Amino acid sequence: MRPSVDWLTGPDSRRRVALVSGLVGIVALVVVLWVLLGGGDDQAGPSSSPTEVGGCVAAPGDATAVACDKLSASYRVEAEASDGCDRAEVEQDGLCLDWNASEGDCFLPGNRTEPAMKVDCAEHVGDPAVQRVDRVGKAGESCANGGLPRLNATRGSLLCLVEPTA
Repeated sequence: MRPSVDWLTGPDSRRRVALVSGLVGIVALVVVLWVLLGGGDDQAGPSSSPTEVGGCVAAPGDATAVACDKLSASYRVEAEASDGCDRAEVEQDGLCLDWNASEGDCFLPGNRTEPAMKVDCAEHVGDPAVQRVDRVGKAGESCANGGLPRLNATRGSLLCLVEPTA
């Protein structure tokens, strides 16, 4: 019968311990670098925390910060809900969220059960369910060319919405 040899104390134990220690060190280094470089989240840009006014999120209920210039950034944090939300805004987790809209952006407007979603205009030309932001204005202004007004009176902003065209 062959005597049993403990892998830690037997022959070549120093080599095994060094190998295991080296592997543990490499894994630890990779984890630290991954965390420091943003944990692999390539959607969030610098200072795009959804808890800050001006930050963006994909949708209400999704606390993941998204860089505001991304198509997936459908909502912008307008204010703390304690300051009061406008009826055009969605109140979520103590924040007032409104469409993250610029001229030329397209949205599939939401309803009581589904949030609005920013979409690619080119994929929705002629789709009556989708609305394109024709103009961003101020409260008190009017929309031309049959544009439908979407007023946020609290923030003093107006979106003029039309059907996307080619």
